[in-house]
Amino acid sequence: MTQQAKITFVTGGSGGIGKSACARMLAHTLGLHGYRTGLVDGNPGQQSQRSYLRIPDSKALEYAMV
Repeated sequence: MTQQAKITFVTGGSGGIGKSACARMLAHTLGLHGYRTGLVDGNPGQQSQRSYLRIPDSKALEYAMV
């Protein structure tokens, strides 16, 4: 049986409306319930998720070796 990944996007208009916080809470809650989650910040100039989670630039997705 093949399983399909479900993808959820958190989007909105202007800054400061809670998109990043909502995405973090959603990923965290799904993880607590046993789902494998990945959190990707789509704003390469800001990277608020990486900053909030204190992930060093050396561990950034754009520097990953494939």
